[in-house]
Amino acid sequence: MLGRNVRVGRGELDLIVRRAGVLAFVEVKARRTTTYGAPEDGVDARKRRQVARLAELWLGVRPWALRGIEDVRFDVVAVDASICPPGVRHLPGAFTLDG
Repeated sequence: MLGRNVRVGRGELDLIVRRAGVLAFVEVKARRTTTYGAPEDGVDARKRRQVARLAELWLGVRPWALRGIEDVRFDVVAVDASICPPGVRHLPGAFTLDG
């Protein structure tokens, strides 16, 4: 893991993880109820743009972080706390820079 709750400008990247040639910027989203949908539904277009912009800023001052990297992706970890025990889903490559 390269970072957790990393402040970048006015925003924050939840997790930055490097593993086996993959650099992943991970947004963690939790919900206590499903009234407004699943946790991953909370990662809307605005949030995706923000995470992508923060990742670009973070990489801009750390170009070394791309050495040996074959793929950069954006993951979502969805925590459904409406059930006991809470359900956790990892959605690798949940979105791209394009949307």
